[in-house]
Amino acid sequence: MKLYDEYKKVIKKLGKIEKAYFTSFNIDISFVEKYILPPLLKESVANDKFSLEDLNIALMSKAKPDIKLFYDASMMSSFDKKTLVETYPILIKGGVFHPKVIYLKGSERTYLFVGSGNLSVSGWGRNIEAFEIVDITKFSSLENQVLNFFDDVFELAGLQYKNKKRKINVTNRNFVFTLPKNSNDNSLLLNALEVKENLQIFSPYFSDDLDSLVSTNEFKNIKNIAIIPDLVGDKNIRLKKLPEDKRISFYRFKDKQPYEENEESINHSKIWISDAKYAIGSHNCTIPALYGKNFEASLVQNLINKDEFSLDNFIANEPEISQKILLEDEVHESERFNSLYQLTADYEDNSLELEEIVTQAENIFIKLPSFKDRLLTQGEFKELKKDKISSLFRALTKNKIFEIYEEEKLIFRGLIIEKNATSKTRFVESAETLDDIFLAFADEKNPTEAKHLQNRDRFEDIGDEIQYKRKYKATNVNYYSMYRGFNNLFLRYEKIKNDELKLESFCFSSPSSLSVVKNILENELLNEDKKLFIYLSVLEFNKLVNKQKIRGIEAIKEPNISLTKEDMNFIKEMMK
Repeated sequence: MKLYDEYKKVIKKLGKIEKAYFTSFNIDISFVEKYILPPLLKESVANDKFSLEDLNIALMSKAKPDIKLFYDASMMSSFDKKTLVETYPILIKGGVFHPKVIYLKGSERTYLFVGSGNLSVSGWGRNIEAFEIVDITKFSSLENQVLNFFDDVFELAGLQYKNKKRKINVTNRNFVFTLPKNSNDNSLLLNALEVKENLQIFSPYFSDDLDSLVSTNEFKNIKNIAIIPDLVGDKNIRLKKLPEDKRISFYRFKDKQPYEENEESINHSKIWISDAKYAIGSHNCTIPALYGKNFEASLVQNLINKDEFSLDNFIANEPEISQKILLEDEVHESERFNSLYQLTADYEDNSLELEEIVTQAENIFIKLPSFKDRLLTQGEFKELKKDKISSLFRALTKNKIFEIYEEEKLIFRGLIIEKNATSKTRFVESAETLDDIFLAFADEKNPTEAKHLQNRDRFEDIGDEIQYKRKYKATNVNYYSMYRGFNNLFLRYEKIKNDELKLESFCFSSPSSLSVVKNILENELLNEDKKLFIYLSVLEFNKLVNKQKIRGIEAIKEPNISLTKEDMNFIKEMMK
């Protein structure tokens, strides 16, 4: 993962990290949490040995950098978000949000990444990708262009950007970004490249009718158009028909590339080379990319070493037509959302705020799969916001998805943004079952720390692949483990009751803290199985909380459980 290695090297040069903004077409949030976040939060997760909760603790810190992820609203590839990192979808009507830009600002240096790779395993390790990495610390004009780009990104995401809009001389800029509101009949990218006679293009995707594309104004004076495509199945190009324009010629690598051995991998790079300049970024060889239908970004620079992109490194090739013609930046409209919403959960007052960013829907329904697996009317949702429902906010650690429906049609799916989280108000990434908590309680020294839970979600880099390892096994709970566990809790509390930091962890921020235990027991009271076991567990929990008078943790309401005669006799025997 060469890009990832460069990313970590750059982070070491930044000093104290202040801002980290990422844009991507599609996004794999699990990949981001396991790979992208830890280096950014290095003060809290040294040596890349971390748990997801370590990341959350760092993200709750007041000293954390400003980290934001932006992606196309229809292209979230996974909804298994476990951290507090902020993700913002962007909707481009009639096009797609397609730039791949990283802006890293530190106390000592500022770096810009512009390229073709999405925030995913494929984009950072499996595909052939092209990225330009530039230290822009001393290039104020370039940084202004980048900040102007994020003005538009923030606006489309429904956010206010703190930096003032910067005026840019569009004709001279070398950071080219195009979006529908500044589209016209000209291609900003081709104009910035100052193409004269020759144009060389690396692109995996093309407009179906290449002849129509190269008949546009910017192409008419070009004599030679050399294209190096990604080849599906080692010989096929993603086109419905080959072009008739004689200026176009196709090339391929002289040697078979490693990525060609894996059907899931492609040459995803997008590079444009003129006689004097080159551009690396997100622009495919399509009309939507070049003429402002999409939101795109590429970095244009002077071509100093012409041998680097020389056609001598390739051989002429007449590709065949591929049946796999779906374009990355022309996803079928029927598969795309036409509405955009943002739902924010505020831990300060246990409220939910739904904001419409782009919509034409009038009568909508809201679904919170982690809390109520049914459609809520807007009235029911507003009433829900007023409730102090801890189970809703507990559920956010497992599933941050929300869905918006118009009648029964899904019109948007996104991830909930969590605000004002603290170790006392937000449930940690933690124990989820009775097996989890009583396995943790067996640790006499630290019964709430549960190291096996902190490190259970580990992703290890094996070549270019992610390997998942679960590092614990569940155990069957029993009365002995329950009573012994609560005794361990009692003894631990006696040792730390005068240590505020340890007490905070014991009660709120550890994986099997008392707040987590309370929530699991309250949920288990609804379970028809193991009624007696749960009843006795609740009595033990309440005895601990009431006897020790633990601040911030309230006893569980006396459970209304119908016990059998045998159960009552068992309790009497236990109490002797």
